[in-house]
Parts: sequence; C-alpha cells; structure tokens
Amino acid sequence: MLKIFLVFYTASGGIASVSRPFSSDMEYCEGIAKERNEQNLQDARSDAHIYVAECEQHNTPPKVTVRIDPRARKALEVSCIARGYPDQCADLPNGGLEILLSSRDKQGHRIVSITKPDGRIRYGTYDSKGQLRIRREEDLW
Repeated sequence: MLKIFLVFYTASGGIASVSRPFSSDMEYCEGIAKERNEQNLQDARSDAHIYVAECEQHNTPPKVTVRIDPRARKALEVSCIARGYPDQCADLPNGGLEILLSSRDKQGHRIVSITKPDGRIRYGTYDSKGQLRIRREEDLW
C-alpha cells in the first residue's frame, strides 16, 4: 500500500530528508510542502542551500542520499511540527521520529520513544554522555 512522504531534495537532486508517512491526504501534505518551500527560499543563503519539498507516494520511505548540516536538517523537520509538539520531538534522517516522553525509567532518566517508518517503536534513555541506549520495555517501568 502506497504511503505519502514529504521528501526534501537538494539543488543537485539528492534526497536530504524524508518525513514520516502522512495520512492518505495528499492535499494536507502539499499544504505543508508549500509552506516549507516558501520558508526554505527565505532562509537560503545561496542556491546550494535551497531545499525543495515534494509530496510523493512510495511503499517504503526513500533513502536519504546526501549528508547535510545538522542545523539544516533541523530546519527541514516537519513531522514534529505537523503533530503539534516541536519541542519534544525530532525527525531522524530516514523518516524515524524520536519523541521525548514525560515518563521516567526506574533510575529517573527521561524515556525516549523512537518510531520507525514502518510503525515499529523502540524505547530508550540517554546516558550521562548523551548516548542513546535502547531498552526493553519491561526494563523501563
């Protein structure tokens, strides 16, 4: 079954970022793409910094083909904004979504959920060095 993805392309045609799947509403996706394209044009310092958003249908998320600056990637995030919690969530390069939950594990660390593009969810916590440690669900609560 085809899903709708918001795909960001660089000026050279490389894929810089891919959103999580949207609902089957192409019109909604195109509205977000239009807003992001307008903002990307305003933010661009040169032609090399222009990213173009396109709504596309695929069975699986397209693969990111180019590395971009983390600050630029942050500007391309749309899943968190579209879901209404931009301060607690981050889009991962290939369509995954990382959400900082309000729950804490047995040691008092905040729990993070990572939802893969295919719908699988993994849970983890960050250690004192900022490294994400994936945990089994039963070890968290």
